[in-house]
Amino acid sequence: MELDKTQPESLARVGHGSEQPDPLEKALHRIRCTNDFPTISRYVIEINQKLSEHAIHSSASELANIILKDYALTNKLLKLVNSAFYGFVAGKVGTVTRAVVLLGYDNVRLAAVSLVLFEHFKGRTAARDLKNASLSSFWCGLIAREIAKMQYLIDPEEAFICALLHRLGKLLVIYHMPEMYREIKYRVVQQHAKETKAVQETLGFSYRALGVAVARQWNFPERIIKTMAALSADDLEDKRKSIEPLCALSSFINALCRVIDEVRADRRGEAMENLLQRYHRYVLLSPRQLETVMASCLDALYKHADALQFSVDESQFLRRLAGNCSGPNDEQDETDDGRKDSGGPSFRLADEADINSCVRPPEKDDTLGIIMCGIQEISGAMMGDYDINDIALTSLEIIYRALQCTRAVLFINESRKKTMEARFGYGEGIQRIVEKVKFDIDLPGADDLFVRSIHSGKDLIVEDSHIPELHPLIPSWYRSHIDARAFVFLPILYQKICVGAYYADSDFTGPPVSAQDHKYLAMLRNQLILAIRMKR
Repeated sequence: MELDKTQPESLARVGHGSEQPDPLEKALHRIRCTNDFPTISRYVIEINQKLSEHAIHSSASELANIILKDYALTNKLLKLVNSAFYGFVAGKVGTVTRAVVLLGYDNVRLAAVSLVLFEHFKGRTAARDLKNASLSSFWCGLIAREIAKMQYLIDPEEAFICALLHRLGKLLVIYHMPEMYREIKYRVVQQHAKETKAVQETLGFSYRALGVAVARQWNFPERIIKTMAALSADDLEDKRKSIEPLCALSSFINALCRVIDEVRADRRGEAMENLLQRYHRYVLLSPRQLETVMASCLDALYKHADALQFSVDESQFLRRLAGNCSGPNDEQDETDDGRKDSGGPSFRLADEADINSCVRPPEKDDTLGIIMCGIQEISGAMMGDYDINDIALTSLEIIYRALQCTRAVLFINESRKKTMEARFGYGEGIQRIVEKVKFDIDLPGADDLFVRSIHSGKDLIVEDSHIPELHPLIPSWYRSHIDARAFVFLPILYQKICVGAYYADSDFTGPPVSAQDHKYLAMLRNQLILAIRMKR
């Protein structure tokens, strides 16, 4: 995906009387040209795209479709929602669609964004500074979410992503410009310069300016971008100034992170009390409450890292944080090189009961495993209060993943219009198909393969739709909008009436589904029919 190279006017200008480009513009160009940046940009931009104009189930399917494009991201997300991190639904989630139903659209969207960012920045596992900054940013997101839950004016998931992004500029510099970051560290450690001054002198711009520019490229909402600014003491003390609670919380968390990073253990308690005093109008916590939340979020971070198999052993930030949560220590971490034990809470794996309760995503080629896990998941969902559209979307995702097809579409019979309409789907070009594809099922003289399948109630399996013998039987709507080489069309019959159909295709010739897999897909379809019958 080609990124939009246009920048805001303030970023694209050059210095007066100079032909040299603006330092920030040069940095952005350098980051865009790295091999892995377009990949993360594509996912973050797509996940952040505005979906509010569509119906809620359409939004859920679009979000799932973005995630399902990346098999590794799909598995990591399912692993995360089945871990102790989301313990209240452990052992129940085997599809992205079901995760959306159980956790909510916003929760899954933000989990996916944080996963993409986390995975991107953990890519260079040998870089201790990068790992340290990634973990501290993620912990900031966790504690922001927990504090937001205690203060009704702030949305917890929005607080999570704002705090996570607060240090985005620093992460980008460490990852994409390591030699510049080494220069900044030298100025801070050897020359005792303030970090903000060292950054400006070395880069020619602030961490925040870089983070804001990239966040805008990634389509983050402006109200989230606004929270990336740090608030001064004057801002906080000016009673005439109105500060949004989300901005105040994000700034507080970033300041708290600096206290943990920069203040000795024996002075940290006093520094945190002073910080709470400065933010007393916006963060309604006592020092004891803050320490409790910090400790619980550290535990949540360990569980998250466990779920993603991400080593936290060498993180100096976590050692300092663990020492703070368990009481003062001898401050070994001030000079520790990462090889000594921290003396804080140890990294632990889930016990056998936890491991056995989790749904393990099947291997990529395990078609039967994916279908059977899906049938079990749908059966569990039907034991509670469920929505037919949720069951239908879940089963469609299972078909898409199990067959590894190019596209999977759910058709719905609009009986009043006497048409079959593409309603939801996954795969290539699916949005266009959902918007355009519909066909008459009672049109006089219609005798194509799809109409025959619907009226007979029999499944349609086509291995090569381009052979001359089939040309008269393939309708024009199909040739215009889909035209796949091989496909399967499975009518869904309720009380002998076709209420809809599953469709899946491949751009290559050959059987789109084996005889055995066809049998299990029929079982999956029967689950949906049973769900319809139970609901009615």
